[in-house]
Amino acid sequence: MKSKECYSDLSIVRILCILGGIITPIVTYTWKVIYPKLTYSVFNGWIFTCMFLLVLGLTYLNETVKKNATIFSYIIYYLSTLSGLYFAFVNNFCFGYTFLLFLVIFSVSLIFKTPKSLLYYEISIIIIILLGLYIKKDKLIINPIILTITLIIFCIISFLIIKHKYEMHKELSKSNNLFKNIFQESPIGIMLYNKNGKLIKANNSIYNIVDKIYDTKFDCLSKLINESLYLNLKQGKSIQMEKTIKINKDNLVKHFDIHITPLSNMDGYLMQIKDITDIKNYQNKIKKMAYYDTLTDLPNRKLFEDRMKMTLKQAKRYDNKFAFLFFDLDNFKIINDTYGHSIGDALLKKVADRLKNTLRESDTLARLAGDEFVLLLPFINEKEDLLNILKRIENVMDKPFYVDDIKLNVLVSIGISLYPLDGKTSKEIIHSADKAMYKAKKYKGTNYKFYSDNKS
Repeated sequence: MKSKECYSDLSIVRILCILGGIITPIVTYTWKVIYPKLTYSVFNGWIFTCMFLLVLGLTYLNETVKKNATIFSYIIYYLSTLSGLYFAFVNNFCFGYTFLLFLVIFSVSLIFKTPKSLLYYEISIIIIILLGLYIKKDKLIINPIILTITLIIFCIISFLIIKHKYEMHKELSKSNNLFKNIFQESPIGIMLYNKNGKLIKANNSIYNIVDKIYDTKFDCLSKLINESLYLNLKQGKSIQMEKTIKINKDNLVKHFDIHITPLSNMDGYLMQIKDITDIKNYQNKIKKMAYYDTLTDLPNRKLFEDRMKMTLKQAKRYDNKFAFLFFDLDNFKIINDTYGHSIGDALLKKVADRLKNTLRESDTLARLAGDEFVLLLPFINEKEDLLNILKRIENVMDKPFYVDDIKLNVLVSIGISLYPLDGKTSKEIIHSADKAMYKAKKYKGTNYKFYSDNKS
């Protein structure tokens, strides 16, 4: 079961001002009717009413009053107390008015959950009035000594409460300023959304993190998350995700780590966002170094072995066939020794680029080491498909390569093995292609040999 809503100090000040402004003239008129001889005039009642209304107006017009609403709430209590004491003392009358006013304000304090310090103050003032004034045959007897003591106690209590509240207010202001500084200067982007998912506030870092897309991509939660995640948020669950967003027309992409948490009472949502583009780029770079050849940008041995296992597994499952080609550049060592390693490396890059242009999207071309390349061709169910690919490879490799204005003719020997004809495991398939490649080396010029030809 939810507790009643606690009203702010500013709301309490306004409520008390309205009550005080209404009760003061009503009680004044009532006692004036009952006791026409009272010296406490209606004019004096209106003075206190105007004081209440003045403070009420200030709560709407003056920023100082708004920021120090708690202090002004005490001022209202003091006005109420003084008006009651003045009424009792001047008219030598019972403290009925004072007691009535405090009873109303005390009830309001309980309803709106006023801080305990205020409740203690109200009770203490009533006790002081009872000590300083006592009734005898419906007449108020004033003891000067007791009255003086009660006034001193009243002033001390008032001073201590105001001092305590001022110190609390000062500490609260420091805490608020500290929170604002942390919010604004945090290196992590922080955004506040209302319960409808609309952006209402963001800190300074958000502009640096999300750049110019701040007011187009992040102004509404529905643009960032799908309906399922939004439903989780509405159910009070936090969500964390990574989001990739295109920043501008130049296709600049940024990666963000986003954490969204519902606020208490589901009044809104707090989103923390961090730019992880550099981390993602670094991870991709590490991944590329682990799985790709740094010279040719082709898959390396490790990635090739993974692709081979996956292709072999799919072929066995769906009863498919595939081909494996082993390349070797016959005269690469002569070129490398004659023109140097820089020319040799440049040549390997050009060879890789030409071979890539002959392949299908599903094919895998990898560089294992030196001048050794391998090619994995899945879904080769007809030999005609393989022959068409081989013809394209021969055409591109027969053309000379130009590196730094040096004309280089490269001879390629290709060994070919077929699954499941030439092997049923990765080791068998690679070994068969390797043997076929060495057979192709015996012939001059670019050519290829099938391992199955060795059997015949």
